[in-house]
Amino acid sequence: MYRQKRSPALFIFAVMLVLAVGGAVYFYIDQNNTRSEIAAIDTADYSSNQLSAEKGEKSGASGFAISVRTDEALNGSVYETPLGFPIISYSEKWTGEKLVDIYNELLNNVHGDEIMNISQVVVNPGGSDLTAVNVAGTHSRLLEYYQVFFDMPSIVPLSLSYKIESTLSVLNLYKMDDYDTVEQAARTIAHEYGHHYTMYYFMYNDDEALASPYYTLRGFGEYGREVVFDTEEAYYANYEWSIYEIAAEDYVQLMGSPNAKQAKEYLDVYDVLVSYNGDEYSSVADDTTVNVFPQNNIYIPLADEVPGLTAYFYSFIEEENVPESLEPADFELSMQKKENFGMTYYNITWSKPCTDAGALYTLVCYDTDGHILMPVRTVYGDETAVARVGTVSRRVGSKIQTCTNSITDEDRYFKVYLVWPDGRMQSSELFHADF
Repeated sequence: MYRQKRSPALFIFAVMLVLAVGGAVYFYIDQNNTRSEIAAIDTADYSSNQLSAEKGEKSGASGFAISVRTDEALNGSVYETPLGFPIISYSEKWTGEKLVDIYNELLNNVHGDEIMNISQVVVNPGGSDLTAVNVAGTHSRLLEYYQVFFDMPSIVPLSLSYKIESTLSVLNLYKMDDYDTVEQAARTIAHEYGHHYTMYYFMYNDDEALASPYYTLRGFGEYGREVVFDTEEAYYANYEWSIYEIAAEDYVQLMGSPNAKQAKEYLDVYDVLVSYNGDEYSSVADDTTVNVFPQNNIYIPLADEVPGLTAYFYSFIEEENVPESLEPADFELSMQKKENFGMTYYNITWSKPCTDAGALYTLVCYDTDGHILMPVRTVYGDETAVARVGTVSRRVGSKIQTCTNSITDEDRYFKVYLVWPDGRMQSSELFHADF
């Protein structure tokens, strides 16, 4: 009797087939598990005797119910989150329940399956020693390898395994000892998560970023500027033009939590004169306020003003009721010179695309290099759109009271930011004032 010999090629083919099938099964199971975890997140009950988390208006807040957290998961400086990644704190100020606050705030940013690829969040009390400039947060990626072993001795050797790669993100939060509440750090949390979201879905590296639909939608080819940089020095020197930074800021504007998009009211010199007699008020800009700092680059449109950009960002996740982009608006800024009691001031006025009482307009002043000088004034949609700069005065009894600022000392640029009642934003073109 003749026994037919097994072909080596046939054996190799069988091994490769098993690996392919095993890999497919692994990824199928992994995706199902991920979807199940996300589904559990979205349907979880947030009520708890100890903690609570409310869904934001557009945030799609999600996360496992706090009630499932065990005492072992929250241990001083380390919080093992229900999603599997730890929040590690090196700050004595941010421990225990405050790490849960960071977790909840992270979840309040709109997200999808990509959140499962967070490796850890690190809370630092002071600044970073790793960058040349003072930063509030950083995002970095690490590559982890997983091996799936096949226990099929009749087909393949026991030692055979299938290697799977997974790129995970580390979010570092710096200068956290400067903050008392998570709301103060919300913008940084959203920005760093924005790096994770955008680099996970459409800009893994420079080549992918430049070839992405995002590059075209955002109009980078029309800016006449480099948007990717080869050195750290060049990156920080052109920070506001980096495609990665602009994308992260777009994420904050389009998908960030309500806490990451807080607005603040600012008074002009006339308001200060009337309300404070010219004293005890500072109009120093708070860089956590969206109506003054929606993005670093003041020369390009806001994210809500770019046609198709909102839909593109939301296209990677399952989300209903996606906001629409806003049509371009003309704010028609103008300036009128005034005098009172020998003092000179200027009225800066603008038209209002929205007259709803819930709309918020803020006039911001920049120097001729494009650096912010100060916010000038905030008005609501049903108020007169006017802001005063220079020196204003009034008679109180036999005295003349005055209030002044340094805006009119030299030429300036002005820009109006409009926050619609639903949170979407528009901005005016830069207005040049020749004082």
